[in-house]
Amino acid sequence: MELQRTEVLFVPNRRRLTHAMLEGPEGKTALHIFYGAKEIVFREPSMMPFGRSLLAVERFRAEEATSWSGKDPYDWDQVRGMLEALLSEEILKRFEEGQSTVATRAFPKTLGRNPEGRQPETYSAFHDTTPAITQRTLGRPMELSNLEVVLPVHRVAHPALDEDGRQVGENNVNDQLFLDLPTERRLCNYPGVRYQADNPINSTALKVMMRRWPEILSLTAQFRAAFLKRIPLRDQTMSAGELQLLSTAMAGAVASVMVRGVDPVPNGKLDGGLSGAIRLIDGVRVTTTTMIRDTASHHTCDRPVTAKYIGDYAELRGLFMDNWGVCAGPQVLIDEYMNVLVDGTQAPIDVQPDFAARV
Repeated sequence: MELQRTEVLFVPNRRRLTHAMLEGPEGKTALHIFYGAKEIVFREPSMMPFGRSLLAVERFRAEEATSWSGKDPYDWDQVRGMLEALLSEEILKRFEEGQSTVATRAFPKTLGRNPEGRQPETYSAFHDTTPAITQRTLGRPMELSNLEVVLPVHRVAHPALDEDGRQVGENNVNDQLFLDLPTERRLCNYPGVRYQADNPINSTALKVMMRRWPEILSLTAQFRAAFLKRIPLRDQTMSAGELQLLSTAMAGAVASVMVRGVDPVPNGKLDGGLSGAIRLIDGVRVTTTTMIRDTASHHTCDRPVTAKYIGDYAELRGLFMDNWGVCAGPQVLIDEYMNVLVDGTQAPIDVQPDFAARV
C-alpha cells in the first residue's frame, strides 16, 4: 500500500538501533545504521542528515522526513521510496500497527534438535568413544590422538558436561552431540542489536554464570597473566591476533583436561569455573576470527584492540546473535569481563584453587 504523506511512522524497537561512522574500501566515511541483523548505509553526504534524523526521532509524520535534509527539502517521491523500503524491512511501522504490538513471548524449554533419550557423549580419554563419535558425525572413525586433524581445538570441549550439569558449548554443540536439556529462555530486553530479537537469551546459562562470576573473572585474569608471561605482547596494546591466540589457547587448555593421556577428567566432572571461562572467551574468539577475516591480507592481525573496541565490533557486526539465541550477558558484565581479558584490569578476587591447579 502506497505510503501517504499524513501517515505517522515510528521505529518499533528503538533500543535495537545502533550506528557507527565507518570507512569504506575507497577511504570514504559512511553512516551505518544497524537494526538487529539489518544494516542501512548512507554513503552520500546529502543523505546522512536523513539517517541521523531517523536515529533521533521517536515518531513522525511521513512528510516531515522531507525536511530532514537540514537545508533544501528532499523530494517527496525520493523520501517515500526510502520510507516504504524501511517499512518493508519492518524497521519502521505505521503507528496504528504498533498499538497492538505485545513485547512478550514464550519460548519452549527444549529446541527439538536431538532425539529423546540421547546419552551424554564427548571427546574424552577417560571413556574413549571418539572413533564411534567421528564415525557418526564425520563419516569415518578417527582416533582421539588424531582428532585435531578434523576438529578445531576450540570445539573439542563443547559437548562435555560440566559439574553444573550443562554442556560447555550450550547451543553451539554439534547437532549430533547436542543434549536438549530443559532450559529457560526469554525475550532479550538489552539495548542494541539484541533488543527483542526473534531468538531468546538462555536464562539458565546466565544464572549459572552469575553464581560463578567473580570466580570466572579471576580464572580469566590468571590465564591471561600466564599466557602473557610465556608470549609477551609486542606493544603496549593487545593486537587482534594476540587476542585470537589467547582465546584459542584458553579453549585448548580447558579441552586438554578431557583428552589428555594422563588423569583425564570424566564427562560430567569438568570444573564449572573452567567451563564458564571457556563459554565467555568463545564469543571473543568468534569476534577476533571475524575481525581478522573481515579484511584478510590487510594486516588485521596487527590491529590494536581494546575492550571497548571488541565490544563495539561485536555489536555492529551482529555477533551477539546466532541461529539459536542471543548473548545472555548484560552489557555491564560484558564490559567488566572484557576489561579484565583485554585491558588487564584486576579481577575482584584471587580465587583458589587457581587455573593451573584446576588443569
